[in-house]
Amino acid sequence: MADLIAWAERFIATPSESRLGNAAIARLASELLGELGLPARIETAEIAGTLHHAVVCDVGPNADAGGLLLVTHLDTVPPGAPAAWTATGGDPFRPTREGDRLYGLGSADAKVDFVCKALALASIERSRLRRPVRLVGTFGEEIGLIGARWLIDAGLARGYRQALVGEPSELAVIRAHKG
Repeated sequence: MADLIAWAERFIATPSESRLGNAAIARLASELLGELGLPARIETAEIAGTLHHAVVCDVGPNADAGGLLLVTHLDTVPPGAPAAWTATGGDPFRPTREGDRLYGLGSADAKVDFVCKALALASIERSRLRRPVRLVGTFGEEIGLIGARWLIDAGLARGYRQALVGEPSELAVIRAHKG
């Protein structure tokens, strides 16, 4: 099994600011899924002149069975002033561990969420799945939810009855959020 912390650090070290596109983090997410033996495909969408990428992984039976959608976004806000990154020595892309905490841009919102979901999905015996599971790493969440809108418009949520969305607003679990 892949090393969760090592992959989390690689994700943090990969810049993925929304307005600049997310090709590098999408390739990394696809690489992780491949290492885990999970199928991966990258979908692209050009929106407002920027090419964005979503990573999609489907396991289990046909989506008509009504399954589980695991969604997170791979983009981040701009890192801001280096001086604000005190735990990482001024570099938001330098993953830094302090005890059981991991610091760096995307460590809490939401790159590491994708890593955790991918490793959890890889640990499931796929032949026992009775319903489909689709893991999606979207884009553009930080600039108007454009990846979430694209996910719906592209029909990639169709046939799924439940969704687990990794968006750690205030680092609290929220059930049936208004969004």
